[in-house]
Amino acid sequence: PDPLSSTQKPSLKAAIEERLETLERIFSTYRSSSEISRFNRSRHQDWQAVSPEMAEVIATSSDVNRITQGAFDPTLYPLIRLWGFDSQREQKAPPPAEAVADARQRIGYSRLEARLHPPALRKQRPDLEIDLSSPAKGYAVDEITTLLNREGLHNHLVQIGGDLRMTGNRIISSAQRGWRVGIERLPTLPSTGSSSSGPLPLELADLALSTSGNYRNALTIEGQSYGHIFDPRTGAPVMRPRVSVSVVHASCAFSSALATGLYALPPEEALHLAEAHHLACLVQQEDAGQS
Repeated sequence: PDPLSSTQKPSLKAAIEERLETLERIFSTYRSSSEISRFNRSRHQDWQAVSPEMAEVIATSSDVNRITQGAFDPTLYPLIRLWGFDSQREQKAPPPAEAVADARQRIGYSRLEARLHPPALRKQRPDLEIDLSSPAKGYAVDEITTLLNREGLHNHLVQIGGDLRMTGNRIISSAQRGWRVGIERLPTLPSTGSSSSGPLPLELADLALSTSGNYRNALTIEGQSYGHIFDPRTGAPVMRPRVSVSVVHASCAFSSALATGLYALPPEEALHLAEAHHLACLVQQEDAGQS
């Protein structure tokens, strides 16, 4: 990696923290004062000015919504709150069918209008609410990458959760190579008689890698585990054997949103869409290997 002087390190650390804090003030649904929380509370149906960052993430979300044929939908926040994923609060039972039906009446990406110049959003339904956690996390990776490049640090890896972006090369002796990373391999079912053999290796340069799965962020209700990714068509968390979807793309905001959207689809359908759009995608199923 590019060397850092002792005087550069504190200022660079402060710049990174400041940029991440700015993005938190825009995208965090956990902060009542954030830009997204204020937008969600608003019941106005006229154009509302938003930050350029918000408009850019919405533009990426729109592309992914189209590619996934609606499987990625940023307006699912009413369902996320209903199930308790906004606070990880303990749920004694799944929400009643009537509550799910009511929340589903409030979602639908077609009810959200967006523009980049000047950046603004408009609701077609006053109680529309959005959650941009997935693309916003990837966007944060992209923004830190931009910051490091601006500082002249052109060989680096940035990671936030399951989102990574590799820039330039890692230097091995006098040779320069892409960054070597690994995708966690799902354990196979005991009946197969086989076992995992470590991460699936990739060597990437100037690309992002995002992975979505149902085995990290989950709630247990009445002994049943529910993952945090929802199917917009049912209004419920996606329920299937352990699955992960990994996407490689130049934009981490895009790869993060796409991995989430493709995960919401049946694996065969996800792969079909990825192939149709010439997108690099890996789908792993605990009971069916990988494709």
